[in-house]
Amino acid sequence: MEKPFKICSIIDLVKSLLELVGGIALILVGAIRLSAASDQTERLPAAGLAFLGAILVIISFCAFYWLSSFKKQHAALGNNYDAKMVFKYGILGIIFAQMPTAVVSLLERKEWKKRQLIERPSASNELFAETRPEIPEGYDAERKTIVRVIPTKNTKAYQTRGIEDIGSKNNWKGWLYLAPVIILVAIFLIYPLINTIFISFTDNYKYASGTFDGLTLTNFTYILGLTDKANGAHEAYFVRYAIPNTLLIVIITVPVSTILALLIAVALNSIKWFQKILQTIFFLPYVTNAIAVGMVFSVIFDVNGIVNYLFGIDKTWIYGADQYTAMIPLMLYIVWSSIPFKILIFLSGLQGIDKQYYQAAQIDAAPRYKVLWRVTVPLLSPQILYILITSFIGAWKEYTSVVGLFNGPGTRGKGGDPNMETIVFYIYENLNQNTSAAAAAAVFLFAIILAFTGVQFLASKKRVHY
Repeated sequence: MEKPFKICSIIDLVKSLLELVGGIALILVGAIRLSAASDQTERLPAAGLAFLGAILVIISFCAFYWLSSFKKQHAALGNNYDAKMVFKYGILGIIFAQMPTAVVSLLERKEWKKRQLIERPSASNELFAETRPEIPEGYDAERKTIVRVIPTKNTKAYQTRGIEDIGSKNNWKGWLYLAPVIILVAIFLIYPLINTIFISFTDNYKYASGTFDGLTLTNFTYILGLTDKANGAHEAYFVRYAIPNTLLIVIITVPVSTILALLIAVALNSIKWFQKILQTIFFLPYVTNAIAVGMVFSVIFDVNGIVNYLFGIDKTWIYGADQYTAMIPLMLYIVWSSIPFKILIFLSGLQGIDKQYYQAAQIDAAPRYKVLWRVTVPLLSPQILYILITSFIGAWKEYTSVVGLFNGPGTRGKGGDPNMETIVFYIYENLNQNTSAAAAAAVFLFAIILAFTGVQFLASKKRVHY
């Protein structure tokens, strides 16, 4: 049985209407300016506005057609895909990609004026300077008046009139080149975010058909275990496992991996021989498949694995282990896999530090730990801030390591309690069966990441040196 896939929604319809209205407005403005244009330099921008509006109108009509056709016949998820949908969206992608180049080529204006500005001799400052006559104070015998010079608040040395800032008027080119990326970000990032927030407030949202029974706030209280569903279902795993596990990963792995990466980067930066080879070796985990690495770690920490053999113990680390014992190999795996990227960032920052700081510390006979703490760390504070922000976000979204190590949300694989479940794992597990709860958990995670990032930015105002 094919599972229907919902293509359109209210937001899709509103977006298409806005594109249609914006395109018609651009066509009208372009037509009005074109009718009032007196020369070629004024006609080109007006024609460009009309051309851009026509493109938006065409896109909106295509969107309306696709909305109606996809509403009648849903595309099927699974091994099959709708070839027509791929073809149509491929054409739309080509239009977005080629639109800036075409419009910029059409609106490439005032080249002759730029050449005139280049060929024209530069004006001296005397052309723009205000000549203020010298007026002596005292009695003016000719006018029979007493002259007093009163200072004004005008502090401008000179005034310029009739000068056109070509650079500021050409900003439309930059926005036009950014238009495809902005549109794609709006479609694939902003729209899903808004849609997820909307779904988190719906009651009994059905992922397949896109229908729901109304709006409610109980999804958030349900995932937190404060209320039950109408059918008596109670959620305890999110608060019991998902939040504590994710929080533990964030608190431990981010500081440990950052400190280790900084120390390794400082050591690599001081090595002259085999530096590139060592950098490649340390970077290998970053390009290795995460699931494959997780399987290797599960073999290493097996009951008959290398760890138990080296230490002469018989301990269960992964399958069948308790929650906090299984956290040890999980943390090691996350730290090991996240270090390479941080080493790369720290190395690039270290190579940009002026050597004079280290020479001055060497003259003062400062010990190495003080050089590291007083010189290297402050000068690397922008890189440290970037690493901390990205690491915190990545740790809050941890998922692949749990799948790679445990092949499921718990130490018994896909069966038993999900004692190794993270917030993102909970979202994936409930996406199809309980979409409203999954959306509420996603919004909850988004709010936490947003709060953490905001606190880090506020703290960085006093600690980061640029």
